[in-house]
This record gives sequence, structure tokens and C-alpha cells, in this order.
Amino acid sequence: MALPPALPMPMPGPMMHDPLALSMDLVYTAIIFVLSIVIFLRTHELYDLTKHKGIGYLRQAFLLFGLAYAFRFLFRLISVTGLQHELYLPRQLFHPTMFAVMGVLSTLALFYLAYSTGRFRMRHGHFLMLSVGVSVAVSAIAFLTRSPFLVFLFELALVVAMIVGIMVKGDDGHRRSHARPLYLLIALFWLLNLVVIGPLRWVPAWAEAILFALSLGVFFVIYSRVHKWTR
Repeated sequence: MALPPALPMPMPGPMMHDPLALSMDLVYTAIIFVLSIVIFLRTHELYDLTKHKGIGYLRQAFLLFGLAYAFRFLFRLISVTGLQHELYLPRQLFHPTMFAVMGVLSTLALFYLAYSTGRFRMRHGHFLMLSVGVSVAVSAIAFLTRSPFLVFLFELALVVAMIVGIMVKGDDGHRRSHARPLYLLIALFWLLNLVVIGPLRWVPAWAEAILFALSLGVFFVIYSRVHKWTR
């Protein structure tokens, strides 16, 4: 479920000076954070009853995604309130560091989302070492080169690979086809998220507002489907 900028890397683009655009961005980030944490909490009982590993990994994806958005919201708030200067946080270090943290969380969330589909044929311990190592390495390279676009490209590749994996039938094709709509919705949200709050904020304000609305709409549908599972 990088993100981050997202499960997306959820990282801010260039600083926005338009109060309306900034407010829209903060509200969007807060809503996604709250819904991600609510999904994580609401699926606790379902996981306890079924002990289904896929549900457990999906819960971890939403938790990590929610944490990535929490850092993004904190980053925005510190930047726009001027608290960054009061805390004597140099922009040259503060911004890339926050991007790196969000990059690790969002990329790790995407790894867990892909792992929950059952396409990763490896033990969880090995998967954890691989996913954490790759997430940290990608974000570290982006940090050192000051190129958050690298995280964007890596997460885009992960989303595309996950979509391909979802569409290919396996031995458990019936179960996978039952869960396929949810994963495709999450993948669609992540793709929208990469455009909405990724490093390529090239869209005009009116188009950005539409993308925000579409992205939120898709996430509400995701929440609705998960809510039905947990009733």
C-alpha cells in the first residue's frame, strides 16, 4: 500500500505558494493517512480469525503507507509554518532527509503489497531483508544524488510488475481472481498518487485538483471494499 510519495512515493514536489493548492494538498495527505491507519486497524480482527498471511502482509503495507503520509504531512507543516527555520534545520539537509525517509517507507509498503499477492516465493525473513535493503539503497542513492525521481521510477516499475503478476493466473487462480479487483484498485491509486504528489508536478492547478479528487475517490473505493470484508 513509496510510497511514500507513495503505496506512490508520497513525497512533496516543489514548494507550493498557492494557499488553495497547499490546503488541498494537506487535506489530501491527512485523509489518506487516516484511511490507511483505519484499514490497518479494522483488518486486525479479520487477520486474527483467519491467520491468513496475505492479509497480514496487506495490513503491513497500509501501515507503512500511512506512516509515509504522516511524514509527508509533517514535512509540509514544518515547511509552510516556518518551523524549519526556528528549529535551525538547513533546507539543503532537511528536504532530502525527509524525502529519503518517505521513500523508504513508501517503497517498503509497495514491496509488502506485492508480497501479499502470494507471487513472492520466498520466506518472509528473506523477503524482509531484500525489501528493506533495496528500499534503503534506492532512497540512499536518491538522497546522495539529490534525485527523488529515482524513487519515482523504481516505484513505477514495482507497480507495473505487480499489475502483471496480478493478471497472470497461478495455481490459486480462484483466490487470486477474487482479490484481483482490490489489488488493481490499489495499483491504480498508486499510479495516480505518483502523478499527484510525485516529483513531476507538471500538471496545471485545475488538472491537479481533478487528480486529487480521482485519487481520493479510488482510495475511498478501496476502503469500502476492505470495510465489507471486515463487517
